[in-house]
Amino acid sequence: MSMLSKKSGGDFNVGCIGEDVENYLGNKMRKLFEKEDAQKLYAYFLDRQCKQPGFVYSMQVDKDGCMGSCFWADARSRTSYQYFGDVVTFDTTHLTNIYKIPFVLFSGVNHHHQTIMFSCALIANETAESYIWLLRTWQQAILGRTPSTIITDDDKAMTKAIVEVLPNTNHRLCLWHILQKFPEHLSHVYNKFLNFQKDFCHCIHETITSDEFEQEWTSILVKYELGENTWLQNLYSRKEKWVSTYLRSTFCASMLTIQRSESMNTFFKDYVRSITMVSDFVHQYEKAIDARYFKEKEKDVRTKSTRAILKTCHKIEEEAAMVYTRKSFMIFQDELFNSQRYKSTKIFKEGEHIEWHLMAKKHLFIM
Repeated sequence: MSMLSKKSGGDFNVGCIGEDVENYLGNKMRKLFEKEDAQKLYAYFLDRQCKQPGFVYSMQVDKDGCMGSCFWADARSRTSYQYFGDVVTFDTTHLTNIYKIPFVLFSGVNHHHQTIMFSCALIANETAESYIWLLRTWQQAILGRTPSTIITDDDKAMTKAIVEVLPNTNHRLCLWHILQKFPEHLSHVYNKFLNFQKDFCHCIHETITSDEFEQEWTSILVKYELGENTWLQNLYSRKEKWVSTYLRSTFCASMLTIQRSESMNTFFKDYVRSITMVSDFVHQYEKAIDARYFKEKEKDVRTKSTRAILKTCHKIEEEAAMVYTRKSFMIFQDELFNSQRYKSTKIFKEGEHIEWHLMAKKHLFIM
């Protein structure tokens, strides 16, 4: 209701009251029972729980017996979470299905740096209450092992739910989603100044220290006369959640800047159509899960059946090639190879504090 009020310019311009919104959402969900779709969905969950040990599900039912939100996770996904659940993306995407019900996906990154799915849900609405129910249900499914970091879109309802249910988890915002909103909120600047995007990207991605970021941010506000822009002010007040400079001490598994949410949405569109019933959706989701695990097995076979090409004579590179997956090794190898461009010299040591000079071709760095 608050979102409708904001978009309409006030409560008096909405044209309805909170009870009307609740009734609309209730009628929307009742369509499930009119088509006997919810019963089929329930039967699917019961069948999977009997045939697949470790499969879990939960369904909300209101006082009138109508289905609300539902959550499910199979044994493979729950096991994957135990290995790779340090960082989780919590993404709500309106996929094309016949009811236009928000689809929520809990996902992460595996040892091949592939996006993997931990669990999912269909929720009745995108309110804090729905997200709180979902996060608590998810906690039970993952046996109480909460992630160290959770990454979401910039959504107030999500934020409220995370603060309440996951108070000890680092909450970070998806940088890619934020950057997608800049042309919308700052279109007048994009159209008038050709260098704005270049300057802003440098400020966000290339600054190393907080002082550098603050200086460049202030310079951009002055240069492009954005000091009074309330949207930027609000975004700046939460910079610790999305600016790379402030996230260097937080493990995010390279998930803040990669367009994983968009790629997953595209991936699911191969399985889901606008006429897809909810009872069919869960079957299609199962096919999508199978396809993802097949891709993971392909990478496993490639790592085990091929030998990595070494670039240096360092013993550590050879040992890394034996224990890392091919993708992880290539990332490590690039870092190791590029480190040869620098010469390090220890210049000071006091207790655990050590300072080094790193000599590059044109620059001098102090660590």
